[in-house]
Amino acid sequence: TYIPEPNLEPDEVLRFDSIDLRGEVNDLLLGMRNKWQTKRRGYVHDLVDFNLYTIYNVEKVGGETEDIPFVYFDGEFRYIDGFWVDLDGAYDVGESEIRSFNTQVALRNTQWTSASVEYRYLRDSRDLIAGEINLFPNRKWSYTGYARYEFEVGNLEEHSHLITRKSRCLGVGLGVRDLDDDITVWAQVWLQALPQSIAELGR
Repeated sequence: TYIPEPNLEPDEVLRFDSIDLRGEVNDLLLGMRNKWQTKRRGYVHDLVDFNLYTIYNVEKVGGETEDIPFVYFDGEFRYIDGFWVDLDGAYDVGESEIRSFNTQVALRNTQWTSASVEYRYLRDSRDLIAGEINLFPNRKWSYTGYARYEFEVGNLEEHSHLITRKSRCLGVGLGVRDLDDDITVWAQVWLQALPQSIAELGR
């Protein structure tokens, strides 16, 4: 990526999007991407898709001090149907420590349950774990629960619970959310199936 020195510095421009925040750039992205594939049900399936890369500063600009400031990684793992692991992050080469790390483990079984656990870390900013579970999503009665815990301050930031009841044509739900001790209660109603006359009108 090469962007010559602009006539106006980013702080002299009315910012419209992220492009306006960029000044002079002269760097080279170097990386290696690995894919392990197999065939499932006649289609190509990615078991592993892992990308490891860095950005080499050909010319240091904007106060940068390292030729290679960070090493980045981004991976997706799909060994088993309905179960996946995603992760991404950045390693600070100058400080010799992790700058950011995110991972999510999810289980999807459409008949009985789905669940996911997510961990997010950003140095000096965020260190939290969140989880969600959905029981019996395609049954008459179902339950969805969510919680988020912040390790930095040792606080359960949010948790919510939703119970729903579905019939052939109508669904109703009742939920409660506690977000930093601010409690919200809500009810919802939705159509499960449109009447025949309305369905024909929308065609």
